[in-house]
Amino acid sequence: MLWIEGALAGLLSGLVAALFGIGGGAVAIPIMIFLLGIPPSYAVGTNSVIIIASTSLSALFHMRQGTLRKEGIYLGIGGAIGSLIGNWLFFLAAKSGLMEKVLAILFILVAIMMLLSPRGRKKEVPPKDKLFLSGLALGVFAGLAGMSGGIFINPLLVLLFDLDIKLAIGLSVAAIPITSLVSAIPKVMWGYVLWPVAISFIPGIIIGSRIGAKLMKRWSSKVLRKLFSILMILLGLKLWFK
Repeated sequence: MLWIEGALAGLLSGLVAALFGIGGGAVAIPIMIFLLGIPPSYAVGTNSVIIIASTSLSALFHMRQGTLRKEGIYLGIGGAIGSLIGNWLFFLAAKSGLMEKVLAILFILVAIMMLLSPRGRKKEVPPKDKLFLSGLALGVFAGLAGMSGGIFINPLLVLLFDLDIKLAIGLSVAAIPITSLVSAIPKVMWGYVLWPVAISFIPGIIIGSRIGAKLMKRWSSKVLRKLFSILMILLGLKLWFK
């Protein structure tokens, strides 16, 4: 039964993520918690495995399109190191029963980053050391939240370096598969991954994202993102006071 529920939830996650123009992790984790009844720590751990597949496919797509920036590897190296710190924080939160509070804060942070939707102008890649340091922040977020981190790092790169959003995305898609892989390994070792859910989620997300991408053309993405931001804030508050 869990396989069927996971596939349907994955379909819904992919559809909503594409519809709102955001990363699937920001949708998948709330769906696992509130619709499937999965404990927050296991939702985070399971999603960390799911995003390895989704972010790798995204990187491959951008590589074929010629929009992936190889300089993003420095962002990825920083992300890999930062994810170790993020995983340590995840483990502390999971063992102390504070994962609900942590996710509540992260949901609200995601909502704020979405509402900001900054737009930069520069089309020059930042220095390697600055990319590395930015990657550390990406890794801490990814390791703690079990998300890919694109929804966090892209606005951050724009805000810090006034980067054109397309350049920011080109850098992050090169980094995120590395960060996601390193972030997932400890959670797998600690037993926080529900494999039936993780495996059944992946095809659902792929199919749902294609449907959502087609539906998105009919509505204003700005309005949808604002609505989803409000929903994330409400879900964050619900988790906080749970």
